[in-house]
Amino acid sequence: MFVLGKTTAGEAAEFVIKPLSFGIATIIVAVPVGLSIAVLLNVANTTRKMKTDNALVQTLSSCETMGSVTTILCHKTGILTLNEMSVVDVCAGGIRMQDMDDVSQLPPLLKELLIEGIAQNTNGSVVFETGVVEPEVYGSQTEQAILICDPTEIDEQQRKLFEETIENMCKGRMRCAALAYRRYEPESLPTIEELSRLPQNLVLLAIIGIKDPCRPGTRDAIQLCNSAGVKVCMVTDDDVLTAQAIAMDCGILEVTLGIDDVRTGAQFRELSDEERDQIAENILVLAQATPSDNLLLVKALKKTGHVVAATGMGIHDTMTLREADVGLAMGIGGTAAAKESSDIIILDDSFVTILKVIQWCRSLYTNIQRYVLFRLTVTVSTVAICVVEVVVYDAFPLFAVQLLLLNLIVDIFGALALAYRPTPQHLMGKPPVGIRDHLITTTMWCKLVIQVIYLVLILALINSDTLLKLKHGNTGDAEKVKNTFIFNSLVFCLVFGEFEIRSGDQTLKEILRDNMFLITIGSTILFQIIVTQFLGIFISGVRLDFKNWVLAILVGLVSQAATHFPLQAFQYLQNVILALALTVPFFGYILSLTGSLVSVTIAVILPSAFYLKICWDEMSKFKRVANLGCLLGVLGSFDSSKSLVKELVRVHGANPPLGPPPVSAGDLETRPEENREGSGDLDIPVAMHVRRWCRGRIK
Repeated sequence: MFVLGKTTAGEAAEFVIKPLSFGIATIIVAVPVGLSIAVLLNVANTTRKMKTDNALVQTLSSCETMGSVTTILCHKTGILTLNEMSVVDVCAGGIRMQDMDDVSQLPPLLKELLIEGIAQNTNGSVVFETGVVEPEVYGSQTEQAILICDPTEIDEQQRKLFEETIENMCKGRMRCAALAYRRYEPESLPTIEELSRLPQNLVLLAIIGIKDPCRPGTRDAIQLCNSAGVKVCMVTDDDVLTAQAIAMDCGILEVTLGIDDVRTGAQFRELSDEERDQIAENILVLAQATPSDNLLLVKALKKTGHVVAATGMGIHDTMTLREADVGLAMGIGGTAAAKESSDIIILDDSFVTILKVIQWCRSLYTNIQRYVLFRLTVTVSTVAICVVEVVVYDAFPLFAVQLLLLNLIVDIFGALALAYRPTPQHLMGKPPVGIRDHLITTTMWCKLVIQVIYLVLILALINSDTLLKLKHGNTGDAEKVKNTFIFNSLVFCLVFGEFEIRSGDQTLKEILRDNMFLITIGSTILFQIIVTQFLGIFISGVRLDFKNWVLAILVGLVSQAATHFPLQAFQYLQNVILALALTVPFFGYILSLTGSLVSVTIAVILPSAFYLKICWDEMSKFKRVANLGCLLGVLGSFDSSKSLVKELVRVHGANPPLGPPPVSAGDLETRPEENREGSGDLDIPVAMHVRRWCRGRIK
């Protein structure tokens, strides 16, 4: 206290500087300056790992968007298929040949005509070099396939009619090429202009089926995308039958479910904007499509709320790549214009790499979300402790240097511990996070509030004579011991908080295998020991004895248990309420109405009860009724009207059932864990737990 004439200048300066430095340090802790560095560290680490998986990120913001993608528009050639054409089927002279090495069945004249037709109607060329056994073939890939004629086996049935032959070849994922000729008399040879037009009255010699096989692993990758809530739509210029067959081979189409699944570009183009918006999300294959049709599909999907990723290779795909939320250019077959217009370049042109990109981007979003929760918990808890200590106890819980050091530990060690986290495999078993969803979820807010309440209670114990027993100690550094203990406890809360965040998608065994995480945690603890025990003069602290170290570790350990178990219990209670809602008719509506009525009743009666000083025995009974009423009120007004109705709509369809729902208790028990509401590790024998819960609560 400042007393005129008695307080020295040094004491007066300390009286002003100490609160000022404490306030500035608190502001520094409250402002997450290191958040941007942590996010940048996560993005840099993710992009580096994506490059090792043949994905080059050009726009950093696309990493976040790619994790929320709901639809991928993918070209067929070079992405889903190998883009390696080979002749696999020939129908010539009414004879169907699937063995390309055996042409003995063809008449000699027909063989000569076929050879002449190939030679005269291709821009490809064959070059024989001296000393080289195999000649070099030049030209487009289709023409190379005709000249090389490398065979592969297929199981197509032979057909005699050409229409059936073409149809079967298309169903067999083949492109069809026809060889035909027309005789001209020397005096009636056509002009160059006439030859450029589509010729008429040709004599058909043969139909050739050219196949482009699917890439290995494409079908499995598409199935994983479907399980992750990402729809794959194939856009191609092939015939409808060919496109449909390839889509079924890749796993895009298991069966043809309706006319809206497969559309041609002309059909889609002729629709109005409203009609395109309605059917766009049902289309799985867009055949005979032009780049403009692909662009229309992207716009229609974005209008309906989808997050779209589109692939592109040529210069005509640049508009689609720019319009899509994420543009994916091919590194091998893509042009320079397509690469410049894209956000991510797939270096090996494989769809499997696109799946890996989605995994890494979802992992990036989760890492950032977990770090934000970690940073927010530290910030709010520290500020809450400082405010409570100053207002209630008229003291500073931490010195300014300790606050700054705590901020340094969070920004450096915390970011490193959470940034280098392996990709959780379970992320591909969940639907994508909405691009407009809140980064901080309700569960995260609950954890934050519980953590703050716990630390404030610990602070009250520290200031009392219960935990540290400093009031009657002989030491003159009681305040420094208390501040050092609070600082030590907060650090261990951070350490165990990192384990808690990791345990959300990893087992303890997997966490202990992560060398980078263990090194970071070990460095944090070692740094804390050195600073506290040997450099205490620099942080205005003192050495702590073994008992205080054990207490600080217990405070950090219990902080995570206090956060984890109440949420587990609440989620368990949610599952029980959900079981009742699915088995008891009108339970959700009854619970909501009962909870609201009891809450209003308790709010009116409770003050009157205290005012009349009811006897303790009667009051204890009243308190049980009040607790049950408040529980029913909270669950009824919030959970029942929101979660339960949403669950009923999700399970039973668009309209909630008016009678007993058709889902039995056995069906609920056997639901996959990842599809349940709650923690995912609590199996519910419905009848037993409902009876036990009701008997325990209602006495």
